[in-house]
Amino acid sequence: MIRRQLTDLLLKRMHTGKAIMLIGARQTGKTTLLRELIKGEEQVLWFNGDDLETRTLYNNITEN
Repeated sequence: MIRRQLTDLLLKRMHTGKAIMLIGARQTGKTTLLRELIKGEEQVLWFNGDDLETRTLYNNITEN
C-alpha cells in the first residue's frame, strides 16, 4: 500500500473517543486505507455510505 499523508493524521486521531468519517470521490482508496488502519483492531463499527439506510441516518446530522 502506498503510504499516504493522511495515514499519519488518522493514526494520531484514532482512539481519541471521537468518530472519524472519511469521505471522498469513488475509487480513490478510502476503503483500502481504512482496512489497513484497522488491521488488528478488535472492535470496529463500519458504515458504508453507499447503503441507503446508512445515508438516511446522516441526512440531518449536525456537528457539535
